[in-house]
Amino acid sequence: MDKKDILLREIAKIWDIQKTNFPPNNLGTEIALFKNAMDLCHIFPYYYFINDHQKNHIEFVSPEIKDILGYDLDQITIEFLIAQIHPDDKEHYINFSEQSEQLLTSRDINKQLNYKISYDFRIKKIDNTYLRILQQSFTIAYSKQENKFRSLNLHTDITQLKYTGEPRLEILGLNDQTSSLTVFGNEKTYEKALSPISKREQEILLLLANGKTTNEISKELFIAQETVNKHRKNMLQKTDATNTASLIFTAIKRGWI
Repeated sequence: MDKKDILLREIAKIWDIQKTNFPPNNLGTEIALFKNAMDLCHIFPYYYFINDHQKNHIEFVSPEIKDILGYDLDQITIEFLIAQIHPDDKEHYINFSEQSEQLLTSRDINKQLNYKISYDFRIKKIDNTYLRILQQSFTIAYSKQENKFRSLNLHTDITQLKYTGEPRLEILGLNDQTSSLTVFGNEKTYEKALSPISKREQEILLLLANGKTTNEISKELFIAQETVNKHRKNMLQKTDATNTASLIFTAIKRGWI
């Protein structure tokens, strides 16, 4: 059995655990299985995280992210990671995320667990230089009744293989599912929409998307922190976004920032 087979077998164990339930106390076991598989198969530096898509919340991130990007674990949120994506790659990231979601939601629930989503983009390190990351995402839990969706995301530093060039999305079928899609970065599927947010809100939202804190935005725009929070709350209400990460994602997708 080669390394690829070992990897897929270990990931299959995770899927088998998650297909019927969503127990938080099994998370440590799943992470250990995944890390063992990755250590066997990877020659390039990598880190990984588990994302709860219902809450746009990272449940777990591996400590290797500190070695690769330089950021502390307590800094890592969905908003923070999006903010570190290279400005020229953010549109590709949103485009690829949109296409992936459209394809997966068009599939039977059980089949959604049998696809690997891969795309690459540049991400900023703590020293303000960029790496090219290959993101590989696996659905490891889906519950239609409870509206829960969890994915395991592997980020591999592929800078040595591909530093320049256009990002690419690939959707790979596993467990006898056929490969379904390969898309290059210039193939967009979203259109710019009329923005419901004001000019001042747009300024604040752009700063949020660039990783600025409420305190930093307050100082940069010479307004009170309470005012920043009020604008953020108004934007969430206007866009029906559940949190700041969802707001930023929607704004980039719709071309508002």
